[in-house]
Parts: sequence; C-alpha cells; structure tokens
Amino acid sequence: MFLILFYGLLIRCEFKFYHVLGYLFFVMFDKSREILFEYLRVVLGLGTPPVRRSNKGFKGYIFTDILSRHLKDTISDRYSLVVGPLWIKGLEWIEWDLAITEENAMLDYARWYNPDKIVVLFECKVSGIYGKREELCKLCEKLKDRFKSAHKVCKNLMECYYVSLVEAKPIDGEDGINYYKVAKEEIKDSFISSFMFFNSRSVEKLCRQYLRVYRDEMDISEIAKKVACEAEKLDEWVDFVEALRGSLRI
Repeated sequence: MFLILFYGLLIRCEFKFYHVLGYLFFVMFDKSREILFEYLRVVLGLGTPPVRRSNKGFKGYIFTDILSRHLKDTISDRYSLVVGPLWIKGLEWIEWDLAITEENAMLDYARWYNPDKIVVLFECKVSGIYGKREELCKLCEKLKDRFKSAHKVCKNLMECYYVSLVEAKPIDGEDGINYYKVAKEEIKDSFISSFMFFNSRSVEKLCRQYLRVYRDEMDISEIAKKVACEAEKLDEWVDFVEALRGSLRI
C-alpha cells in the first residue's frame, strides 16, 4: 500500500515538474501564450454580470492593456504607447483602443490627441469578428472605414492594425464560418494590416473542459496556464511585431 501511494505521489510530482517546465518555456519564448495566460487569469475569475449588463468592455480593456505592456519593448523612446479609450481631434465620434504617438501628443484634455502626432492606430478585439455570413463583409468594411477616416486626418499616420486575441476558425473538421479567413481577406489595405493570435473555438473548448473537470482541484491561474499552453495558436505574433517595427522604422 505504501509503495502504491509513493508511486502515485512520484507521478504527480513528475507531472507538476513538466507542467512547470512547459509554462516556463512559453513565458520565456512565446509571448502570445503569455498574453493569453495573463488575460485568462483575470477573466476566468470574473463573476457573472447582472441581467442585461455586460463586462465585455472591461475584458476588451484588459486585453488591450496586456498587449500594450508586451509591446513597450518594441517601440523606441521617441514614441509613446497610449492605451485607450482615446479620441483624435477632428474624429471625436470614433473611440480608439490603442495608439502610438509622438511626444507631447495630448491636447488640453486627457485622452484627446493631436492628429498630426498620431503614428500608429490599433483596433483591439478579444473575440474578433462574428455574425451571419452575409453581414461579415459590411462589418469588415466598417472597421476599414474607421481607419480610412483616421488616415485622412492624421498626416503622419504610418500604419493601422486590427489585432484580436482570438478569432474563430473551424476545428476537428467541423462546419462553420472561418472568421479568421474572412478577417484576413477583408480587413486589409495599403496601410491596414490584421493579426490574430489564437483560434477562439480551441480556447473556448479548453476553457469549458478544464473548468468542468478541475474547478474544484485547481485555482483559476492553473487552469489559465493549461489552456494557454494547449490552445491552437495562429502563429502571428512574430509577424505582428516585425510589421510594427517596420512601420516605425526601428
């Protein structure tokens, strides 16, 4: 009996050892998985909003803030990374999630910026685009129109980026709309690029699975690690950073 218990404990410790090694590996070498982990560690622990209330805006802000922290090392000291909500003079009806600006870009009021000092703009989404097939092109065109409006007003705007943490893509041979493909094909222009990091269907499936099985055995942080380690990655982080550095001529 003692030997059985000892053997079981050994296996459990060995599993935890390799699990920790796997986590350290993705923290050190895989920024997109680290971002997903940090995001899930927050949102998986949130309570359910009251009826007809939503925490979608808060979740979007959390992703944007985490993303900005991981981009700080990418930009040079001559630029500032501004987390929204923010507005640009002459485009006050459009709210922006994230921007890279030149120094002293803020006007007389907080979150209101000089268009001549806007260098890069971001539309940041947690769950990407969604909706009926016939509505998607209009939705993508609406996103592009926001960027085109900014391109007309911001004289020094170098590039605009659509960035989503997860985008839906069929898995395991299932049917369904490939939102990832639609976003890639439709949200682009000479000054607009789109980048997505994970397949939302993979992330959602893993979250449901591990919350159901391990909710009483693991804390939220451990579950977030498991999902972040195993989620289907779309492998666009490196391309995104290289494109951004190219836009800033770094």
